[in-house]
Amino acid sequence: MKLCLEWIPLICLRSLRGNDRPLSVIPAKAGIQKGHGLDSRLKSAGMTVTSDHRRKGFTIIEMVVVCSIIGCLTLVSIHGMQEMIPGVRVNRAVREITALLEWTRWQAVRKGSVFKVAFDSAAERVTIYREEINDDGEVDEVEVKRFDLNAKYHGIVFGSADGVKRTSGCRIVDPSGIHFIGQAVKFHPTGTADRCGSLYLIPARDLATQREDRMRAISVLLATARVALWKFNPLMESECNDDGVWLSF
Repeated sequence: MKLCLEWIPLICLRSLRGNDRPLSVIPAKAGIQKGHGLDSRLKSAGMTVTSDHRRKGFTIIEMVVVCSIIGCLTLVSIHGMQEMIPGVRVNRAVREITALLEWTRWQAVRKGSVFKVAFDSAAERVTIYREEINDDGEVDEVEVKRFDLNAKYHGIVFGSADGVKRTSGCRIVDPSGIHFIGQAVKFHPTGTADRCGSLYLIPARDLATQREDRMRAISVLLATARVALWKFNPLMESECNDDGVWLSF
C-alpha cells in the first residue's frame, strides 16, 4: 500500500511533464534513493517499463513509396475509365433511340395519326414529326420531338467499321449508318411501320481504329414495327460474315 501511494504522485508528475522528459527531473521523495526510482520499483513489482518514449511515424522513403503506388494505381484506373466511357455512351444512346422509336409507335396508335421518324447522318440527329391535314387538304409535318445524338452523347456517331455486314443480311453497312429508304420510317395508327430498316451507331474514336466490338444497331420490322437492339461480336462467325456476328441484347 505504501508503495502504491509513492507511485501515484510520481506517475502523475511524469504524465504532466510529458513522456519525453526523463524521470530524473522529478524531485526525489523520501525512501527513494538513487537507483531505486519509480522505474526500479515498477520492475521489482514485475511490471515492464520502457524508458524510450520517442514518437513513431512514417519515414520519407515510406511516404515516397506509398505516393508512387497511389500514382500508378490512379493512372491505371483513369486509363480504364477512358476506355470504358465510349462503350457506356453508345449503349445508352442506342437504348434511348430505341425508346424514342417505341414511344413514336405508341403515339401513332394512341392519337390515330401517322408519325414519322427522320434520321440525319450529317447532323447526327433524329427528328419526330406528326402528319396533319391542313385546310387545303395537304399533309403538313409538325415537329414533335428532336434528339441530337452528338450533343447528348459526345463522341457517338451514326456509322460502322469498314466491311461489317448488316443485321438483316450479307450486305455491307453503309458508311452513313442509316439503312432506311429515304432515311425515315413512318408508324401508322394500326401500330405497323411503312418500311423496315436498321440504324448503326459507333464511337467516333473506333472509326479511326476500325474497332468493331462496340458497334450497336437498331432494327425495325415491317409487319409488327418491332424494334430490336443488336451488338456486334467480331469473334464469332456466321454464314454471311466470317468476321463477326450481330447478337440481340
